[in-house]
Amino acid sequence: MSLEVKQPDKLYEIVCDISSLEDRLFIPDAYIARKNKEGKLTYIEKKATRQTISGYGFDSVGPLGELLKIIELISEENLLKLYNPHKRRKTTLFQLLNDRAIFKKISQYIDYQLDKFLKIVTTHQFPLCLGIERKAYLQDLLIRYNPHPPIPRLFFKKTEDKVLYRFWFEEPDGQSWHVSEKEVIPLTNQPAWLLKGYELLQVPHINGHLVKPFRTKDEIPIPSGSVKDYFEQFIRKIAQKVDIDAEGFKINRYEHPEVIQVGLTNHFIDNKWMLELGFHYTGAFFVYQRGERKRSRMDFQENGDICLNQILRNQQEEQKAAVLLQSFDLKHEGGGHFFVSEDSENPHVMIEWLIGHKKDLERVGFKVVPPTVAKGILLLDQPQLTLSAIQENDWFDLHGEVQIAGFEIPFYKIARYIASGKNFFPLPDGRQFLIPEAWFHKYKEVAQIGKIADGHIQIARSQFTLLQKTGDIELDSAAQELVEASPELTDFKLSSLLKAELRPYQLEGVKWLAGLYHKELGACLADDMGLGKTIQTLAILLYAKERKKKEDTNVQQEGQLNLFRQAVEEQVNTPLQALIVMPASLVFNWHNEILKFAPQITVYRHTGSKRHKDINLLSRFDIILTTYQTALRDVEILEKMSYEYIVLDESQQIKNKNSKIFAAVNSLEAKHKISLSGTPIENSLSDLWAQMQFINPNLLGTYHFFQKKFIYPIERLRDEEVTERLRGLIKPYLLRRTKEMVARDLPELDTRIFYSEMSPEQKKMYEKEKSAVRNYLFDNYAPSDLGYKNIVLQALSKLRQIANHPALIKPDYSKRSGKFDDIFEQLDVVIRGNHKVLIFSSFVSYLELFAQKLGSMSLSYAWLSGKNSPAQREAAINSFEKNQSVKIFLISLKAGGSGLNLTAADYVFIADPWWNPAAENQAIARAHRIGQTNPVFATKFITKDTIEDKILRLQSKKSKLFQDIVEGHTKLQFTKQELSYLLD
Repeated sequence: MSLEVKQPDKLYEIVCDISSLEDRLFIPDAYIARKNKEGKLTYIEKKATRQTISGYGFDSVGPLGELLKIIELISEENLLKLYNPHKRRKTTLFQLLNDRAIFKKISQYIDYQLDKFLKIVTTHQFPLCLGIERKAYLQDLLIRYNPHPPIPRLFFKKTEDKVLYRFWFEEPDGQSWHVSEKEVIPLTNQPAWLLKGYELLQVPHINGHLVKPFRTKDEIPIPSGSVKDYFEQFIRKIAQKVDIDAEGFKINRYEHPEVIQVGLTNHFIDNKWMLELGFHYTGAFFVYQRGERKRSRMDFQENGDICLNQILRNQQEEQKAAVLLQSFDLKHEGGGHFFVSEDSENPHVMIEWLIGHKKDLERVGFKVVPPTVAKGILLLDQPQLTLSAIQENDWFDLHGEVQIAGFEIPFYKIARYIASGKNFFPLPDGRQFLIPEAWFHKYKEVAQIGKIADGHIQIARSQFTLLQKTGDIELDSAAQELVEASPELTDFKLSSLLKAELRPYQLEGVKWLAGLYHKELGACLADDMGLGKTIQTLAILLYAKERKKKEDTNVQQEGQLNLFRQAVEEQVNTPLQALIVMPASLVFNWHNEILKFAPQITVYRHTGSKRHKDINLLSRFDIILTTYQTALRDVEILEKMSYEYIVLDESQQIKNKNSKIFAAVNSLEAKHKISLSGTPIENSLSDLWAQMQFINPNLLGTYHFFQKKFIYPIERLRDEEVTERLRGLIKPYLLRRTKEMVARDLPELDTRIFYSEMSPEQKKMYEKEKSAVRNYLFDNYAPSDLGYKNIVLQALSKLRQIANHPALIKPDYSKRSGKFDDIFEQLDVVIRGNHKVLIFSSFVSYLELFAQKLGSMSLSYAWLSGKNSPAQREAAINSFEKNQSVKIFLISLKAGGSGLNLTAADYVFIADPWWNPAAENQAIARAHRIGQTNPVFATKFITKDTIEDKILRLQSKKSKLFQDIVEGHTKLQFTKQELSYLLD
């Protein structure tokens, strides 16, 4: 394809030219030529240089730029600059060419540059002419390149006084022609480029000047006295490469291969090694099914006679060797190359095959020749590797040795090559050996992740799966126990201190945690929201407490008489010393769960301005609850303790590896660590690295290493192999169960209460309003008066609104609401888990606050209140049920209490209690009804220390009170004591 101007009409094209220099040499040039409407070249427009072509839309880069550069290098001006001795003034190129020594140098230089020029022209199909004239019609002068050059043939006939020399060409189709019959012009001498009329030929193996004597005659006589010199100068080298016939000479014929050779050659395009079959005859080497059928060599004897040695290839014997080679289960696709039968992406599969079959090949008569690779000869020996691992504290020390050809090489040196993907390792004697492909599969992760220290490789205990993958590392007893241990304990027993019955999947999760507890490795429990991460964590903490108490008892019993052992055991008080860090909104709920399910253990809430900072006091508790912000502020105090367990709830809080919170929690020491998160990966794999670094430091290497070896290949390149490698590393430490996975173990409906704490500003407003209401109602107590009853209802409703959000009664309120923030925190977890949720409230104004914030967060939602028309109601329901992007449905009590089927939702949030359980159950039933295929989780949000909290506590004792107070029955009855309790 020719280069054309990048213009709509394509009027111009670059044409190359070869012209004669002083009738002895040829130099290149290039022109800008015009084209007619049919696209044919017409006449020269201008000489092409790097300066002129830009005006015609051509760019002086790539092949065209290379051509123009070569033209400049062979210009008369540059030749004078290069070869003018002593920089003589007024010297012409013609004068220089008359100097034989300088002519030879210039001729060789021009041959070299013109060869490059013609290769570019033929490769990129530039139009080419010979001796362009400005007014010539170019289309008629174009030279055609023949990619299938003729084969040169030589014939010598010896007579008494001379040798007759003939030279001709044979076409690939067998037709022959003599140089004298055609107009043949040698453009270069070496390598030979010839012009045959308007046909360009590149002829291998001969010199271009060889054809000159035959342009006018078919036979040249060489006098006897000049034969030796002539043959030495012109024929000897050519004779080794082209076919020669001779008559009158002594001829030796060799028809049997002396050595049958197999070696390796690299196919640079496919970047694969291939086995090459070759044959050594006397004085010649041939590749199977490649090259000429015979070869000649001329030797001069002492008496001056010339002996012609002819090698005639034995097709039968070569074919027999090829069949024998194929019997080794090799595939032959033509030519001299053989491959293993199975297709493999390993570019070195043939090297490994040859190493494995070398002795068998030599046994049946093949000579195996090692190739040269990298910077040395490849050693075709099998390496022997021995590896062993010893556990040292939190590390495995991996020792290894490779034995090959009498050398003993520490494995860590080989590991460096494996880590960087280098296949050839240099031996002390300069030879190379191929690192087996199997070693890359087995040890690449070990090599990349492990640290080299003191002549061995260190691997963190948490990376023990790397040892499992290899399967051939000799392990000491401690390492063996860790590697072979079951991921969960089979003989596990729940602590008697746990006052709860676990579901099957929860018991499985606790056993998994216990397995890692015994291995002293961290865990990330990543169950879906609502599956009971808290209860599973409490179960393992109680298990750890009993084991710690037993260990401390055994220590104290040492030296004691058996008589006193029981007394000692009863007296031992062993606090667990576990620290649980969580968002502030979860502290009260954790505290309640502990009191409910583990009432016998001691717990301390390390929050608020009056929190204890005495280490001796803090160390007396089984569990310390604190928030991320408090842990950050008190890190210097907390890091003085050594904890049995540190648990992070909503552990995505530490996802930013550069945050102060991440640094703070990682500075705390603990024997065991657990992270709890429904979404261990929120935005990027860097989130996962932060969590794994907390529970099992060094599991994924440094962040820089993790970024290079995992984040980039997975997030940018979508590399499945690297993804699977990462899964293998974290699999022992991350347990993830979704609702769908454990649905058979779940009840159809799971209802829980979430307690929220008021913000300081909210609490101040609530207490002020409550005090005013209390004083008025007690000063004007009239329980039988209907107007008084209405005032009570209004007062209680106002307190409920403040408990939800003070903005409901004070529109200009701009501070926080504890419950409002908590609902959005829980909502975030649900949405990230790809679930749908219904949010119910008895206050439309409260739902409007939710809508405003959701809008500011660009989150889609559906809306349903009493003001919606039937059409709007139907549209909202369809949007939520059918649109995957709409995951939130805001519904008022009056609009959504009945008549709705919203089975797309599997979470229900009751934003404020309705006191009448039947009304709440009706709301929950919107999702938990016929057609629902998933378990439903319902959460009631209660603001602690408010009227919500008080009425909820009374619900089980006097349910009629709620109907009277909230629904405003005309027969409203309540005592002064009951009203005092609600407003206390």
